[in-house]
Amino acid sequence: MRGTVPEFGLFRRRLRNPAFSRSVLSAYGGRCAVCALSVRLHNGPVALEAAHIKWHMAGGPNRDEISNGLSLCALHQRPFDVSAFTLTSEYRVFTAKAAVGEGRGWSLGQYSDRPTQLPERKSDCPDPASPKWHHREVFGPIPKGGNGSDLHLPSWQVTVTPRVTEARRAPRSRGVPGGRDSCVPANGKGV
Repeated sequence: MRGTVPEFGLFRRRLRNPAFSRSVLSAYGGRCAVCALSVRLHNGPVALEAAHIKWHMAGGPNRDEISNGLSLCALHQRPFDVSAFTLTSEYRVFTAKAAVGEGRGWSLGQYSDRPTQLPERKSDCPDPASPKWHHREVFGPIPKGGNGSDLHLPSWQVTVTPRVTEARRAPRSRGVPGGRDSCVPANGKGV
């Protein structure tokens, strides 16, 4: 019976390094870098993923290094991949103005211009080249020194949400600027 059997094509599946995921989640203490979510079930993280800052498919020598990874919850991983937000050179969340709709305030807006949770060890912190790649290839430019309030860019680019909800963020216990093994020095400038 011709035409009744579906035709299947060959496709290539991305091979991922499971050690990358374990290492990144461990470096971030099993928490989302944006919202600090750290729910566990049967001693394993729930809804946390190791995201590549510089996409895996973009290649490069450090693509499976911890310094090219972020621990992100399910709510923040996909928006990061599609440029709803990015990280500044100071590892702060920068939200796209184009990311609009119900829930934007509590899911993204409240984290705008806030520092991310960072790994304890400086060697595990994001390599400055990776966020720069994300800005250039995925998100678009971020103005120097701006928090988004002084932007003169097209509307599809970036801004900070002026209205922040009352939701509380977990206290930042690691990666405090100027700390002994901090990714961000006391002057607030990136590594």
